Amino acid sequence: VNRPEMPHPKAFSIRASELNERLDVSYHIPVVRTITELLKRCDAVPLSELTRDIHIPPRFKRIYVSKGYGVPFLRPSHLTQMRPYDLGYISRLTKELDSLTLHLGDVLITTDGTVGRIGIVTSRMAGWAGSNNIARVTYGNNDFRNGFLAAFLSTPYGFYQLTREIYGGVVDHIEVPHIESVLVPTPPKDIQVSIGKLVVKAFELKDEASVVEECAIRKVEEILQKGKAA
Repeated sequence: VNRPEMPHPKAFSIRASELNERLDVSYHIPVVRTITELLKRCDAVPLSELTRDIHIPPRFKRIYVSKGYGVPFLRPSHLTQMRPYDLGYISRLTKELDSLTLHLGDVLITTDGTVGRIGIVTSRMAGWAGSNNIARVTYGNNDFRNGFLAAFLSTPYGFYQLTREIYGGVVDHIEVPHIESVLVPTPPKDIQVSIGKLVVKAFELKDEASVVEECAIRKVEEILQKGKAA
């Protein structure tokens, strides 16, 4: 299959009728137009039609506490790390904790700063709290299509759609309506599930590897401490 090349011109022009009240260049880059045209040809639909819920928690005052008095707090920067470093804990008395809680299988999308980082809430992360700078996308059932969605959003076809909607003078930001409007292809369910299973398994194995690494680090540190004591 011959795939059209994604355009990356250094300059381009658009009609005034196409501005859509947006004068920022990132909204109009030709690659997004190409992506949209290609997805419409394969009967892609807005993400809002495929999911049960898409939401971003409200802003809240972060009160960090020691591990024994809080829940792990996932920040946007953690989504790209093999295992979360500098993981803090926020108080269990945080009023907004219910809306911040991460639920198994939700697809995570960073909405502030570096927009468009993608993650999945694994069995290890379920029950943690997540930043209000991370959107949660919830499917109605656990049939691994969340993995397919995470894989698609991680491709240029998903990433450019998310980042075209960025606004903000100092800190980049996107809102729920921007995420809802992202076009997503809908191949047969069995294809989505077969892809999604591999993606979900990869995220789960990444967490298992992190646990093994942490255990190995602790053992090495114990050996070193014993050596110093001797």
